[in-house]
Amino acid sequence: MSIDGHEKRQAVIRPIGASQPVDAGGFIVNTCAADLIGEPWSRLVSHLLVQCLEELGPSLHSLQLRGSVPRGIAVEGISDLDVFCITDGRLPQASAWIDRMARRLQALHPFCRGLDLRVWPLCDLVGLPSGHPARFLLKTQGLCIWGPDVTADWPPVPLEHAQIALKALPVALERMRMAIARRSPADEALMVARCRWLAKKVVRAGFELVAPLERAYTRDLHPCWQGFARHHPALTTPMEEVLLLAIRPTARTSLLRKILELGEQVLLEARRSDRPL
Repeated sequence: MSIDGHEKRQAVIRPIGASQPVDAGGFIVNTCAADLIGEPWSRLVSHLLVQCLEELGPSLHSLQLRGSVPRGIAVEGISDLDVFCITDGRLPQASAWIDRMARRLQALHPFCRGLDLRVWPLCDLVGLPSGHPARFLLKTQGLCIWGPDVTADWPPVPLEHAQIALKALPVALERMRMAIARRSPADEALMVARCRWLAKKVVRAGFELVAPLERAYTRDLHPCWQGFARHHPALTTPMEEVLLLAIRPTARTSLLRKILELGEQVLLEARRSDRPL
């Protein structure tokens, strides 16, 4: 795959997603709502809940949706279903039933690109520090669809705390450098997955860098790129190229290094703007 031409890139990059506003106190507004989950996603969510109850029974404490589906902006064939499954106690071999359920739901609801289901024992979740990514995501982008809402008593999240991708970026860049240095011909599929993972993180970190100026927050890739470009016009095209690699990832080392280069530039801009990492 090559990256060439703004028009070609824009033919692939669809203007999907939206930003979350900030209230008068400077806190991120959670825009999720049950009545925003339209068809066919509501059928998938209902089926998910039935499957979780059948599998876990009384061990299921609550179920939280996150991402585009509870915000009402999911796109068939593109969007995933992101789920936090909160349990009373730890579950042995949880990955086995998660994989089994994901395959079953995917077969029944092929319009969904995939199921990202994370299991959190309640005792672990409530013990996390307030700035932990899981607490941040649930408070700002989560919707409880069954059971007690664990986030109800959590304090609102100020916009200046929105640095999930930015703080994780140095370690992510180093992991990619090590992966490139140690790669073998058998690693191509893994490198493609790592390309998508790191490209998303760089695009989101770019927006977190400018979030105080935007007075908004988002993890959606297209508005992340747009927001970053408004304040760093010289880096508009490099960020657009990394956004394309998040959509169409590759194992080509030369393009993986482009992601690394822009990631380092984002970190440099963060230090220049005195954003603590």
